[in-house]
Amino acid sequence: MVQFHIKSTLRLISKDKVLSFIKIFGLALGLMTFMLTALFSIHELKYDKQHDKIDRLYRYVHRVSTPEGTQGFAFTSATTGPALKERFHEVEAYNRIYKETVNIRNPQNSISFNETKFCFTDSNFLELFNFPLAQPTPSKNILVEPYSIVLSPSASKKYFGDESPIGKTLIVDSQIEFVVKGVFRSDMQYTHFDFDFVTSFSTLDAIKNIESLATQIPAAKFLDEKGYNIFQTYLLLSKDSDAETLQAKFPAFIEEFRGEGKSKRLKPILQSVKS
Repeated sequence: MVQFHIKSTLRLISKDKVLSFIKIFGLALGLMTFMLTALFSIHELKYDKQHDKIDRLYRYVHRVSTPEGTQGFAFTSATTGPALKERFHEVEAYNRIYKETVNIRNPQNSISFNETKFCFTDSNFLELFNFPLAQPTPSKNILVEPYSIVLSPSASKKYFGDESPIGKTLIVDSQIEFVVKGVFRSDMQYTHFDFDFVTSFSTLDAIKNIESLATQIPAAKFLDEKGYNIFQTYLLLSKDSDAETLQAKFPAFIEEFRGEGKSKRLKPILQSVKS
């Protein structure tokens, strides 16, 4: 019976080879497209699943009206997060992230590289986003003190080899000494965050009035500037809050925070982290 069906199929194919080729090629192409789409979707859905509070985490984004149309910008000033927390009871917490390009050197072995994934962030970063630490036991206070830094596994390997980096020093831009307080676990690859070094935001406060250090990290000079938009701001909303309701209040906030008439050009929205 099977041989009969095979022979019949081959006979039909041989009668009109062009049409048969088109049908078989179309079927193969359709199956391949389905498989690639499924694989892509599965990969994308893995992102940022480790965050316990992901349903309440949002990034504050500006839609800016320009002569070319409306453009989206994920950058805000360092003062935006604190202002939102003070103004709206719906905002339970905020977290700011600033990425800088720096030169890093291990003074023990003189290993040195230019790094583009060096981030400053508020002390609640580990608590809000649940990035697991391999060393030491996770602590809410690990990014509180100035000059504290946490490394990715690849950065730890790059600068310290197989040795534990905890308590050791890294020199940033030839002047600023950071003490390694932790190393992230290796199972944190599915995230939209892109970093190898995470250091305390309080470091920027510590160096902003030290001219020689602030020159190395220019963002430290602009922590109080409302219009210096180089920071990303994430918000944790309270459990009983609705993002759309809060977003509707933003035009009035922009008028008060940035100045009269600014809401015509700046239109903030809340971008869900899980999206």
